[in-house]
Order: sequence, then structure tokens, then C-alpha cells
Amino acid sequence: MRTLALLLLVSPLFAADYDVLIRHARVIDGNGNPWFRADLAVKDGRIAAIGRLAAATATRTIDARERSLAPGFIDVHTHIEGGVEKNPRGDNFLLDGVTTVITGNSADLVLFDPVRVQDKSTYAQPHQYSQGFDFVLVNGQIVVDDGKLTAARPGQPLRHL
Repeated sequence: MRTLALLLLVSPLFAADYDVLIRHARVIDGNGNPWFRADLAVKDGRIAAIGRLAAATATRTIDARERSLAPGFIDVHTHIEGGVEKNPRGDNFLLDGVTTVITGNSADLVLFDPVRVQDKSTYAQPHQYSQGFDFVLVNGQIVVDDGKLTAARPGQPLRHL
């Protein structure tokens, strides 16, 4: 019983600093600046820290391994009318790194390898997913994990503007 009580007292000391920690990324800030190498941490659905975070811990750590990390892509010219009802999860957008259609972003991030980015769709097979977009976060939650869709869908589709 004493051991259990001691564990309960000590366990909060070992809690993770962040929810998601992306290490060794080539960060592209979206402002036209050159990329820079950094770690990025997400906590409670928001970007919490960017820089050298060597001592930081997280529930989930991703090694970027020379991939580029950028704000989630915003599709400002899409014809989604009726598409939300047909594909409410938005898999086609997420696997292309698109985290925002029309409005709304917070910790929306895309970790990708610019050398491997390729549109696999053809006229004959228009529903093929792109490649090279390895990790996508929407509202701080991983929705594409190492190139595969997860069950998480934290976005909120808008029905009317």
C-alpha cells in the first residue's frame, strides 16, 4: 500500500511536457523566410514551443528525419460544395496536407519530404492519394501518421458561411 501511495505522489513529476513533439525538422514558417532547423511542440491543440527542445518530453514524439515542417496548407480555391456530406472525414484533403478549406486553423501542421511529394492521381484513376505527406496535424491532433490516416478528425466543417 505504501508503494502505491508513493507512486501516486511521484507520477505527476514524470508527466510529459507536451502532447506532440516533432524533432529535427526543417521548419518553413510560411512568411517567405529560409527554412531553419528546430523542434516543435504542441500542447492542448496549440503550438507551444519552437526551437531547441532537447530536454522536452511528449506523449508522442516524431523524428522529422530531414523532412520539412510547415503550417497546414490552406485550399483557397476548392469546389467542396456537397463534398463535405459525401466525404465528411476529408481524407482527400488531409492526405494532400490540406488542413483548412475556407477558414479555421490553429495547430494545423504538415510534415513532408519535398523530394517525395507526388500527386498519384491520373485521369483514369482520379482518387489516388498523394505521397510524401507523412504527418498531418489538425488542431494539434495527428490525423495522418507516417502516411496513414488515423481515426482522429478534430476539424469542424462549416455548413454555411
